[in-house]
Amino acid sequence: MLQQTQVKTVIPYFNRWLSDYPDWNKLASASEQSVLKSWEGLGYYSRARNLHRLAKIIVEEFEGELPSSIEALLKLPGIGRYTAGAIASLAFNRSASLVDGNVIRLFSRLYACRDNVAHPHIIEQFWQLADNLLPKKDFGIHNESLMELGALICTPNNPQCTICPLQSICQGKKSPELYPNKERVQSEKRTEKIALIQKNNKFKLIQGSGRQQGFWLFPTFDPQRMIWNKSLGKIKYGFTKYTIEMNYGECEFKANQSMTGNWIPLKRLHAIPLPQAHRKIVNSLERPLNQNPVSSN
Repeated sequence: MLQQTQVKTVIPYFNRWLSDYPDWNKLASASEQSVLKSWEGLGYYSRARNLHRLAKIIVEEFEGELPSSIEALLKLPGIGRYTAGAIASLAFNRSASLVDGNVIRLFSRLYACRDNVAHPHIIEQFWQLADNLLPKKDFGIHNESLMELGALICTPNNPQCTICPLQSICQGKKSPELYPNKERVQSEKRTEKIALIQKNNKFKLIQGSGRQQGFWLFPTFDPQRMIWNKSLGKIKYGFTKYTIEMNYGECEFKANQSMTGNWIPLKRLHAIPLPQAHRKIVNSLERPLNQNPVSSN
């Protein structure tokens, strides 16, 4: 949950997740929609799907016990190099290194490395360095110390260099703001038009696919099949390298036009999994779009 998400945001989700799924068996037996609903609002939903798949594999192939070796962990869905290293060292005290954003910042300053950390070969050098710095025991304590040092002392802004235990050997302490060197990526702007089609106080929703699989969505406006009657609002949100402006409005189907999906009452929309941007649309609908619903197919 902490990947790409701040701690203060994660805490209530983490507590609710453990309440809903206290063990691997409970998570493995849950429906995908229940899992996505529990995760709703955290974004990057492939993380939730991978956890769900992971639980099923652990129950079916590992008798409900998470494996402890790097090799076995890396074969599981959603577990990459960093996560495998963190699990192996922190949970099982295995000899394994890890590199996260805090460690990258710490190493960049410690060795005054001005190479652009956006390049994979530079990150690979940090991984090799992390391997070389591993002690002969207490691997979890060592790795957690590196991450906590970066998170609490060697912070992105206003690092507390005067109390850092590594200040005597830090090569970048005179100008810590120079490190790490990150390449700035300009986000691309995109627009979306979302159709709110209502009939008998119910809204047309469709099932998502791809990264939105398992969610319900208001359909994208299709001028070949729909009429845009009235704009109702705009929502801006970010996704990976994109800044997206979502326009949503009251629409209706053209004559003899329709689409697959379900008609769902407004009060039921709070009980089904929706992407966060579509959840904001629902929250804006305090009452039906109008007192005399548009005629739709």
